[in-house]
Amino acid sequence: MGFVLNQADPCVANKVINGKQCTITWYVDDNKLSHMDPQVVTDILEEMEKLYPGLVISRGKKHTLLGMKIEFLKGGSLSIDTSEHVKEAIEDFKEDVTKTVNSAAAHGLFSVDVRADDLGKLFTWIDAAYAVHPDMRSHTGGAMSMGLGVVQAKSSKQKLNTKSSTEAEVVGMSDYTTNNLNYVMFMREQGYEIRENTIYQDNESAIRMEKNGRQSCTSNSKHVDIRYFFVKDRVEKKEIIIEHCPTDKMVADYFTKPLQGALFNKLRRVIMGWDHISTLQKKGPVVSTIEERVGIVSNENKSDPDILKNKTVNASKAVNMPTWLDVTKRNLPKVAVVKEKASQGASPRPELLKLKPQASMKKDGKMKK
Repeated sequence: MGFVLNQADPCVANKVINGKQCTITWYVDDNKLSHMDPQVVTDILEEMEKLYPGLVISRGKKHTLLGMKIEFLKGGSLSIDTSEHVKEAIEDFKEDVTKTVNSAAAHGLFSVDVRADDLGKLFTWIDAAYAVHPDMRSHTGGAMSMGLGVVQAKSSKQKLNTKSSTEAEVVGMSDYTTNNLNYVMFMREQGYEIRENTIYQDNESAIRMEKNGRQSCTSNSKHVDIRYFFVKDRVEKKEIIIEHCPTDKMVADYFTKPLQGALFNKLRRVIMGWDHISTLQKKGPVVSTIEERVGIVSNENKSDPDILKNKTVNASKAVNMPTWLDVTKRNLPKVAVVKEKASQGASPRPELLKLKPQASMKKDGKMKK
């Protein structure tokens, strides 16, 4: 029939008919066919009926595909409803799931809005959380957007141990950039050329290594495998642009750390498409506090006036930063903020120190720690 497979996704085929692109996608025995002219769709369906008689065809604005109820709305938008699919899964489970439980999930949990400002511009955020797993491996997070909402995201454990946070960021860049390049290839095959492909990271040392390769490696990073420098070739070919992004605007942080508070809400709104990505650039107070990034709030700290007064402490300077394992086990070190005495011409500087364990009394009257 003259259709050509998309080289980035063999389950998508295209053909230009009457000056407009006709696209067929399929998943096992479910297919989708689209073209601007309804008569072209009719002609292709007739040809397919000759090859596969007895096809169940659904036309119009409402469809059921892969357990999803899809409805095309006005203004070029559509709604996707999976409630019936969930009910079928519950019935197949064959166990009592009628009890109600408390949940932190809001009613808008599955209310997602994804749109593109310009199909020629792609924005990507990549981040890595260093040594957060029990075997001390790091965690990679990444997300892509074209304006409103995230079109693709990833959160995965890295497959090797790294010796520093910079090295973890380089590995994370290598892990997720393949998704970025695949998306660019897919859009090109569909007839849309990505003119601006910007990737954001919050580690400047990692950015230098990715742009300069071995030339920016120090004695601490000269052992890094050459395969993690393939990004440098893409930069030189101007296929991608790497820029620095402040930590409190790093969308991929959402996929690597247990965020809380204002920072969690801010990034969630961008990811779900409730706020445009341009809201990340708005100036305002730094919200990337230790409490919001890893959830360190003990009863003793809540009433500490110094902590309440210094809520903009940079989490990267924390002493003994808790790992993901610490968070899941609630094994968090107690911290407090104290101020150094101001020296001549110097302003007070907040520091993080461990609290000493309190003393307790033995039965014999002796003190023990």
